[in-house]
Amino acid sequence: MDSKHRIGFDLDRPTKIMGMTKDELCLLILGFACFMLASNKMLGLFLMGFCFVIMWALKRFKKKIGGFNIKAFLWWHVGHEGGHPTLPPSHIRKWNK
Repeated sequence: MDSKHRIGFDLDRPTKIMGMTKDELCLLILGFACFMLASNKMLGLFLMGFCFVIMWALKRFKKKIGGFNIKAFLWWHVGHEGGHPTLPPSHIRKWNK
């Protein structure tokens, strides 16, 4: 197999923009919007800080679960299929190699 046809990244990994996933980026934008649109800037600063704390907690949570997929878990352990049948993600299929 020619090396130019290899995929150089994991297809199961979420798309990242500036090192953040879409939900983390939305929290960042929401925090800045709260600060910019608030008439009381102290309240806006508090809301922006709150959004940053939620974003930090979300990043830690994602790092701890490390690629856990509830649909794949149910498919492997219970046999539950929601919607059309699909294969579990590649990192779960590698368990028997």
